[in-house]
Amino acid sequence: MTIDKLKLQFEIPGKVSFAAGPNGRPTIELQSRHAEATVSLYGAHVLQFKYQNSEPILWLSQQSQFTPGKAIRGGIPVCWPWFGRNSAHPDWPLHGVARLQDWAVFSTTSTADSVSVCLVLPPSELTKSYFPFHHQVMLTVTVSDMLEVCLATENKDNVPFDLPGALHNYFAISAIENIHIAGLDSITYHDSLLNSRHIQNGPIHFSAETDRIYTDTPDTCHIVDPGKKRTIIIEKSGSKSTVIWNPWIEKAKRMPDFGDNEYLEMVCVETANAAQNTIQVQPGETHELVTRISLRKEK
Repeated sequence: MTIDKLKLQFEIPGKVSFAAGPNGRPTIELQSRHAEATVSLYGAHVLQFKYQNSEPILWLSQQSQFTPGKAIRGGIPVCWPWFGRNSAHPDWPLHGVARLQDWAVFSTTSTADSVSVCLVLPPSELTKSYFPFHHQVMLTVTVSDMLEVCLATENKDNVPFDLPGALHNYFAISAIENIHIAGLDSITYHDSLLNSRHIQNGPIHFSAETDRIYTDTPDTCHIVDPGKKRTIIIEKSGSKSTVIWNPWIEKAKRMPDFGDNEYLEMVCVETANAAQNTIQVQPGETHELVTRISLRKEK
């Protein structure tokens, strides 16, 4: 659908608008009384979220390629219908195929305090070749005094299917060595770099490449950032795992869509179902994976 047609059917003056994005595909601007967000139809990808007259909360790489068949680096990628490498087919696309396709606008709504867009992933041969179940997957982005992203997968088949996945949140920070993440103390995690299991002791600090899957995790994490004098609050539901990631120096240099020094200004706290926390969706059921992001200013 062209931008003009999207405007005619879905625009809400002062709340929802459409424009051409950096990859030529439409982007959606959502604006509430409190905050604003930008969403790309490519990958149903939340590119940015910020409060009025404030700095961005999400991080987006300046090296993102915005080319067809490539994932956007930063924001909130949709990892569906699997997370990371597919365990049965390690040569399949990393983090699934939803983030590599154009989605369609299903609806837009607004109230006095919030604005939402609902996107749907149209059926395609690409999806069918990797996920041969009858299903419907939708992503709803709501901006109010927080950002809420809901990934809903309905099983329309007559057999159950397993559904790992994630909302791969990238956050903007002042300096990786100065922040810490609270909310995962005493939680068991799998260190993907060492292929070993550990128990978290206190807040998470960073001094090297970090890639961890925390399992059976609580509902809320905090990114405490003294440099920006703020705490980012990440709440969730429909999620049993939290993934923490920063590539650090050498891996950042190896990634073509990631600046050599950008590891200093970002951290991923992902709302996920990974490892042993894979969800099974029964016929007729809908699973909702939800992340909610808000901000607390510190003195």
